[in-house]
Amino acid sequence: MNVITIVVSAFLILMMLIGKKRGLVKTLFSMFSMFIALILTMVLYPMINDLLANNEKLVDRIETSIESVLPIDDILKKEVDKKKSEVIDDLPLSAALKDKLNENNNDEVYKALGVESLEDYIVKYITQLVIRAIAFISTYIVCQLLIRIIGMALGLFTSLPVIKQANSLLGMLAGLATGVLIVWVAMAVVSAFSYKPGCKYVMNQISESPVLEYIYERDIFLKSTEKVE
Repeated sequence: MNVITIVVSAFLILMMLIGKKRGLVKTLFSMFSMFIALILTMVLYPMINDLLANNEKLVDRIETSIESVLPIDDILKKEVDKKKSEVIDDLPLSAALKDKLNENNNDEVYKALGVESLEDYIVKYITQLVIRAIAFISTYIVCQLLIRIIGMALGLFTSLPVIKQANSLLGMLAGLATGVLIVWVAMAVVSAFSYKPGCKYVMNQISESPVLEYIYERDIFLKSTEKVE
């Protein structure tokens, strides 16, 4: 069991305990608010993504950051005869991101991104992932905060003695489900920034853990940010 598996397991247990303490009603409201926030995010985040994608200063800053971390040009100069897939495999990226880069390394995606060279493709592809992640997560957080304001009124209802015990026990299960949703959000962010050493380490830890890889492959937030346009 690796470090990230231990951290995620501890977090999920903590969420169960928090769910037990808060009770079913409040925890279910928390889950419900996450789903509503997700739906609102799906509707609103494409507009935020377009705004960020058209922000030249932001795009330039992200591309510069990626270029400073990835030695793409050096690898291309040293390994002139290498295939594109081999160049990608030599980059200091997580296995998951390398797979995505190789999978989308075709003329159709090059045209969609407006690039011609392998180096530009890699930088543009990762930049798009980062911008999508920023747009998605920031929109989601705002929606979640707005919805949670409504939850302040739930304290009166959960104080009723009749539902107090069941409220506590069922809250544990709801807390676990909420924890999984939060882990999915975290995985989506880490995946987008996996060109950075710290996030790459986390992604590799996820790949080495059957449990975390199972959770990662079913990440609904991640699927929303990976589509190339």
